[in-house]
Amino acid sequence: MKPLSAPYQIDYHYKRSLGPVLGRFMAELEQGQIIGSRCQDGRVLVPPSEFDPRDGSESSGLVRVAATGRLETWSWQPQGDFAFGLIRLDGTDSALLHRIQGAQASELHQGMGLIAVFADERRGQIDDIDHFRPAGTDEITATDLGEPVPPLTEDRVLKIPLVLDYQIRAGATTSDFLRGMARGEILGNRCPQCHKVQVPARPACTTCSVLCESPQILDETGTITTFSIIRIEFPGQRLAPPYVCAWILLDGADTALLHLVSGDPENVRMGQRVRAVWKAEADWGPTLESIRYFEATGEPDRPFEEIAEHL
Repeated sequence: MKPLSAPYQIDYHYKRSLGPVLGRFMAELEQGQIIGSRCQDGRVLVPPSEFDPRDGSESSGLVRVAATGRLETWSWQPQGDFAFGLIRLDGTDSALLHRIQGAQASELHQGMGLIAVFADERRGQIDDIDHFRPAGTDEITATDLGEPVPPLTEDRVLKIPLVLDYQIRAGATTSDFLRGMARGEILGNRCPQCHKVQVPARPACTTCSVLCESPQILDETGTITTFSIIRIEFPGQRLAPPYVCAWILLDGADTALLHLVSGDPENVRMGQRVRAVWKAEADWGPTLESIRYFEATGEPDRPFEEIAEHL
């Protein structure tokens, strides 16, 4: 039977604190200005840094720099008809990586004069500079170059989306496990050498690295080995906190399965006996989500000594 394949997306948004130096850099971009940091020896770096990358000394302050500069090197992107280039802004001693538009590949050359083009709508991010374009001979640097700029005193936070789209191939053994979930079965398999039963079923033993036997149906009851109570909200969350994620050692298995546990999180404990609660049969599919969660069975807890080696 052909292995299962499906599109998969990781979509996560997080917040990054920029600190007083990069925070001020982004705030100035939002106003259509560029600033750098001055090192103890007088060099000016863009983007600004709190510390000199050469010797780790603290920067002596922030200063305004020009929106014009010279092209040092570049990489042409034929699919988009633009280039990524390292641009040394006038009066600075480091190069800024950004996009270059308005010139053909044959027109780009080292030392070419460029000027920043700011976006119409700015959000305090690096793409507030939409791109750099060739600079005309009458476009000169601003008169306030080198003007000191105080760092921000308040924290500035940048929201960063992280999205990865790719196609995942499950492989033969994992496909068998997922098809079992679509039938309401939890499949594991046994190592012929150490005789440990793994769940989910795996092609090879994680201990001995030998090929495992054909998958077998496991019990739907098990024991919580360890768990975590999720109390913090985050984007994409399917349950409202607090809730429990637990490693569950199914009866007859030697490796644990990660899943949700229902009920009061304060009553969940190591050694607690639980059973799988499935969705309606019509909603079963090749996914662990065919099991809604695990719930307590009411049986006596399993002694810690019996599950200690499975933590």
